[in-house]
Amino acid sequence: MNKFKHIFHYLQALTISAFVSSCHDTTGYNPVSLHGTADVAETGRVKELLQDSLWVACAFVAGAFLIAVGMHLIESDKWNKFWKWIESRLTSIFIFVWIAGFCVYSVGMFIEYGDQGDYDKLFSVAWMSVIHAFGMFILESDISAVHDVFHNSLYYMTWFSVVHFAAALVSMLFVIKHFGYNIVAGVHLWLTAHLPGKKDNLYIFWGINRSSYFLAKDIKRSAPESYRILFVKTADDEDSTVNRTGLDRLFSFLSTKNKELKEFKNLRCLSTNAFSRLSKCELTDDEKTSGEISILSYKLGLKSVVRLLGKTNKHVHIMMLGDDEESNIKAATNLSLDKDLNEYANDHDVTIHCHARYDSVNRVLENTRYSGKFEIHIVDSAHMAVETLKGNEEPLCLPVDFMDVEKDATVSSPFHSMVIGMGQCGRDAVRFLYEYGSFVQHSQTRTDAACLSGFRCDVFDKAMNTIAPAFRNISKGADVSGINNRLGSDSWHKINLYNADYNDRLFIDFVEENISHENYIVISTKNDEDGITLAVRLLKSAIIKGTDMERFRIFVRSYNEEILHYMERIAKHYNESVVKSLGLKENLHPIYIFGKMKDLYTWHNIIDDSICKESYRYYNNYEGFNEAESDLGTKWKERRRNKLGTGLPYGFGNINEIRRMEHQDMENALHRHTKMRLIRKALRNNAETLQDFANTVIQHERHADNTYGISVEWQRIMDTVAQTEHLRWNASHEMLGYTYNKDVKKDQRDIKMQHSCLTSWNNLCASTQGHDYKVVETSLSMWQKEQNYREKN
Repeated sequence: MNKFKHIFHYLQALTISAFVSSCHDTTGYNPVSLHGTADVAETGRVKELLQDSLWVACAFVAGAFLIAVGMHLIESDKWNKFWKWIESRLTSIFIFVWIAGFCVYSVGMFIEYGDQGDYDKLFSVAWMSVIHAFGMFILESDISAVHDVFHNSLYYMTWFSVVHFAAALVSMLFVIKHFGYNIVAGVHLWLTAHLPGKKDNLYIFWGINRSSYFLAKDIKRSAPESYRILFVKTADDEDSTVNRTGLDRLFSFLSTKNKELKEFKNLRCLSTNAFSRLSKCELTDDEKTSGEISILSYKLGLKSVVRLLGKTNKHVHIMMLGDDEESNIKAATNLSLDKDLNEYANDHDVTIHCHARYDSVNRVLENTRYSGKFEIHIVDSAHMAVETLKGNEEPLCLPVDFMDVEKDATVSSPFHSMVIGMGQCGRDAVRFLYEYGSFVQHSQTRTDAACLSGFRCDVFDKAMNTIAPAFRNISKGADVSGINNRLGSDSWHKINLYNADYNDRLFIDFVEENISHENYIVISTKNDEDGITLAVRLLKSAIIKGTDMERFRIFVRSYNEEILHYMERIAKHYNESVVKSLGLKENLHPIYIFGKMKDLYTWHNIIDDSICKESYRYYNNYEGFNEAESDLGTKWKERRRNKLGTGLPYGFGNINEIRRMEHQDMENALHRHTKMRLIRKALRNNAETLQDFANTVIQHERHADNTYGISVEWQRIMDTVAQTEHLRWNASHEMLGYTYNKDVKKDQRDIKMQHSCLTSWNNLCASTQGHDYKVVETSLSMWQKEQNYREKN
């Protein structure tokens, strides 16, 4: 019993001394005196105190752990209401504790025994009580301000300790909560890594950001196989941590923000911390070449993550989706050298999804996929944003939706477009419009030249002087103007570049003169507020100038998910107002927001790579292969191996050729939606006629002269759509940088980036034209299979 009595007395003393530690003067206050006249200098007594303090320390650690776990569990559904009650009343609790602190200091500092009604003295020095009461909340106490007579009062010192503890608890409530999450998350990860039980897939998110959250959320909704999700919080997540040192940096790193914590709890995923930056791992030349470096377990200390590899049956996906593209690339490069990952990849699949620009430089990183090891998949949000428009089934998203289509599938109206902002998304938008805006000008007979219909795209950017030279060089085959600094300063081109901001006089004058002729406007200013404001300005100008609103739309790129709701409210307001005022169809909304983060970062887009799968299906249909869904992509990869062989290095021409072929498969898989809308419009949107047309073409064998033995009207439609495909193919290759050379040898065309087919339709032989007809047939076949699938399901 003596032992527990000592512990109780020492715990009381320690509680009081914790607040005395910051005192300016502790004269007359000695915790040891609570034990009587014991001589603390005696060795035995010192040992006893040390032993007692060890018990007390363990009790505090256990208590802290229980509090942390409790605060973690309190976020569960069962206790969610209680936690919300605490959060909503935290201000009231703060005021109550502050009042209690004010009273405690007022009593201890300014009122002595025997004095009554000394209100003048209390009022004169109450301001110091205010200061000390606030100081409690930043873990400061001043026992020296309290008269000595109160130091030996158990009643007073108990209240003094309780009030200070309550203040500390209020201040540390969220910190305890967040540290509690990290403690429990660490235990959860350790148990998962060491207990039996396997999953098919492991999704590792390197860093915490909004894109990762949306993707993880959609994985939980859409992933068809069993999985685990692990978030690795990295030092890269905090931009400001480079300016922090010591405990400040550690606390900031370990703590979890309220929003992040709620999202983690909703996802119910694993999480851990990496104190070192993967992108900053310095590897020696020997480590890079030996293949024996364990980056995850040795460099980063993530042994539990390595153990999870052994508990994954099929595929490990690692997401590098932060905004810092350079850091993503370096991190992906380092991770590709990890010994444990490479050993896992010998018998399983590993894919690193790396957020970076999809250009010729970063695509070098993707070449690892050709070596037969694990893949590195470049994730380009700007590229994906435009890709979502190419295959969009909504009305007024494709250039074909804005055209006057004749019964022979030719068009009798021009297509005018604008792009404001020539950043990554803007450049991809220009390429998209140039390719998908290629149609056959209306003519009378089949023998007439398949001329390109009227097309114009005007592009504005305040940094065009810097952007244009590289863009024109990359797209040297396309009809791109020089830089225009005033209206009418250059001859007419398909793509016209203007060095002007959207607030410049040049842009305003251009809009004043041309808005009535525009069909398709893309705004990618990288500033969402400016983007939606400009969209409203242009919409008002279009209405005033009498623009045909049934063939007019403004596409605003969404960059910041935080203000998306604000943008959508504005767009909805003006869309509904315009539809009602002008009597438009309800689905003809003139402002369309695209590239939303929640639409881009999905399981289908990133993990399943639906566009690539569509390319597999297109390639199989085109070549007549019959692959099961489980084997999808086998023939595609076989073609790649045939072109490249196995292992590095590859020939420059071989790389260009396979990329060009795969790019065309992807474009044809997406462009088939344009072809089908073109045919549907030519058939005057008659669903039954369209079904009959598809069945008839598929069932009839094409002859050497590319005729089918069908009606003249339907044959003419097939001719026109095949010609449209050739115009698209030309535009696509021009944007890739290919130029025309009728004498270039086949084995040299992808080295010199020249092609003999980059010419008009009438200059092609019948067999070459047959490739375009086959593309149309493939599009009809894929559409028919989709229709049959929908009818069955």
